[in-house]
Amino acid sequence: MALPMAVVIAVGHMGKGLAKVVSWAQFLPGALSDSIGLDTVNAISAKTLPSPAPFLGPPSVAGVGLVLVSAGLSYALREYRLARRTERARRRAYLPIAALAMMCGAVIVGWMVQ
Repeated sequence: MALPMAVVIAVGHMGKGLAKVVSWAQFLPGALSDSIGLDTVNAISAKTLPSPAPFLGPPSVAGVGLVLVSAGLSYALREYRLARRTERARRRAYLPIAALAMMCGAVIVGWMVQ
């Protein structure tokens, strides 16, 4: 059960990493032009410089994250089935894996709603 759960946790972290990269990547060009950043932060605070627009919107990031989680869920269920070839895999045993994937999906949808 640990290996399929690790797959779901890994794709959940990939979705989280994607959301974090998208949230800070918009500031990368400004960081390269003003390495210390004091002029930029003062200009953004004074509303003389608009805040950079995000590369991807929250719905796009959430959609990619949900695709990652659903792909991870399918691979995790496949791995569980392959690990238990000799036994007859019961559908009830899939519930913890599916519940973990649903929790990761709920977190991603929560980011979208913010």
